Amino acid sequence: MASESVKAQDQDDPVAIIQSTRWASSTRMDSANILRITVHDGDRYTFITDDHRDHKPVWSKEGDRITFFRATGETDDKPFHLYRTFICVVNSDGTGFKELTDAIHPNVNPTWTRDGSNKIIFTRLAKSQFGKARIFIIAPDAALNDTLLVSDPDHFEWAESGLKDGRIFVFRINRAKYVLNYIFPFTWPKSQSYFLLDPESKSYDPVRRPNKFPTHKLSLSPSESKVVYMKDLDGKLHTYKDAVIAYAEFDLETLEVKDEVVISEKNKDHIDMYPRWSPDERFIIYSSSRGGGMWDMKQYIYDLNSGETHQIPLGDLMIDMYPCFENLPK
Repeated sequence: MASESVKAQDQDDPVAIIQSTRWASSTRMDSANILRITVHDGDRYTFITDDHRDHKPVWSKEGDRITFFRATGETDDKPFHLYRTFICVVNSDGTGFKELTDAIHPNVNPTWTRDGSNKIIFTRLAKSQFGKARIFIIAPDAALNDTLLVSDPDHFEWAESGLKDGRIFVFRINRAKYVLNYIFPFTWPKSQSYFLLDPESKSYDPVRRPNKFPTHKLSLSPSESKVVYMKDLDGKLHTYKDAVIAYAEFDLETLEVKDEVVISEKNKDHIDMYPRWSPDERFIIYSSSRGGGMWDMKQYIYDLNSGETHQIPLGDLMIDMYPCFENLPK
């Protein structure tokens, strides 16, 4: 289905460069509370799921499949920790849809391994234990719920990105302080730490960060030399109004995140969220509600060369969020 957007012709135009690379997102076409996984190709788009609430697609490294999570109707108007969601996978042409987990728990934010095993990493919030999150791995062809727990079950740990050596970029928050922060949002979850988790040995290598501010939705660049993330400015990780988008250098030898650059401004009237890298690492793509309602999302790109931000024309798409590029796991 073709959109009404005008395809940029100048190949020096950042928008034209982005539109020359296929990418996926979650799209809403009307006022109904439905999100469809959508594949964008130039100024055309194709829905590969329909009539559900499908969030946060991630394209496999091989480019043949997309994983995402699907919310059940009972999650409407409920806090995030009460979501009921399935981890799903579908071929990038829309065939072969499969639910990999049930929806007893909030199963969220899947991504793919980068080590050639082609498995799906995701985070599960415990249904009966508020303030506890665990990291699981499952194969895309596995039987329902054939998951492998890879994180420490006694901590709140969240999976971010997989590395080529098989480790997983994770952050950990002290459970008690997480609950305290949720109830009293002016408290800081100062105990947030980043690690590289080896799912085989269950060992954790600590990662140094540039400042005390909590970060989340981290995405590792294809070369594994940079990271981009949402930087939380008031310590309320479960809200997004205060967050800005930032990127930084990542030294894989010393395990240090450094030289942070903030690329968006805090604005209580809109949200900037879920940044991802372009394949050549020249651009950061993210969703923003600037110019619309709080959750009326469109896609924006930041050009690391020029320092400029551009909106991607999306034609008749009402809401488009959670972008990710072909062959590029989070």
